[in-house]
Amino acid sequence: MYKITEEEISSIIECWKTEQMVSNGKHEIISNEVFGQQGYPVKVVFSCEIEKIVVITAYPLKKEMKK
Repeated sequence: MYKITEEEISSIIECWKTEQMVSNGKHEIISNEVFGQQGYPVKVVFSCEIEKIVVITAYPLKKEMKK
């Protein structure tokens, strides 16, 4: 729908995992980089479970992030 690739979502989550301790439960990330054809940051909502990450949703934000 938003033409955000699986690789882009994986990249956002992997960058987050290197900066944060991974814990079970629901998490939300707003990317610091611009992804996709829309030119906006992407918000990813996902759930961490044992040995598995389930992406709930990923979509571009309508407004640019404030610096």
